[in-house]
Amino acid sequence: MKDKFGTVTGSRTSMITSLFIAIFAWLTLNTLFKPAHDPPGVPDLVQVAHLARTFEPLIYYSENGVQQIGDIQATGIAVWDLGESLRSTNMTSGPIIVQELDDLSDSLKTLAVELTRFFANVDGDVDG
Repeated sequence: MKDKFGTVTGSRTSMITSLFIAIFAWLTLNTLFKPAHDPPGVPDLVQVAHLARTFEPLIYYSENGVQQIGDIQATGIAVWDLGESLRSTNMTSGPIIVQELDDLSDSLKTLAVELTRFFANVDGDVDG
């Protein structure tokens, strides 16, 4: 044992090499016998319930979303139809009213498309 210890500590180079090998061996063994991952923690049910409560208004409003979008689309068609009816009349301010009704109809179509996107995103977030 004394000869082995003397060989290891005999010179500065052999001592540094022995120390490096000892540290490397210790790190390797530590890595091998350490569990790969800590088990995942149990979710906090209070936080999950609070998160669900924050989404409750979105869920409530998105339930009627399809019906509301259908109503907006029907209103847009009715406004467009009214504009077409006024186009054939002989009113002096008819063209101005028709232009305003066409703009309103286009706005309602755009609103219906944007609401469809919004409710699709909300439903996707709620499902996620």
